[in-house]
Amino acid sequence: MIFHLNKDERKLLQDFNIDFRSDFDYSDEEAFALLDQVHDAEIFYAQDSDTNGRSRYMANFYADLADKIQSLIPG
Repeated sequence: MIFHLNKDERKLLQDFNIDFRSDFDYSDEEAFALLDQVHDAEIFYAQDSDTNGRSRYMANFYADLADKIQSLIPG
């Protein structure tokens, strides 16, 4: 499957050193690996979300991106 992410979503992945290629046809296994990396980024920022507004903001962005990617994976 090919993921069509906008510029901001691709930047989120890049900022967390998540390798993403917009023209790559991901297998189910590769798509789930990408999703796991996005969840890792979400968890990283969520750890400080109670005391840090920026961390809460970033955790929410990664959570939304994870939801989007998950919704595009069939099954």
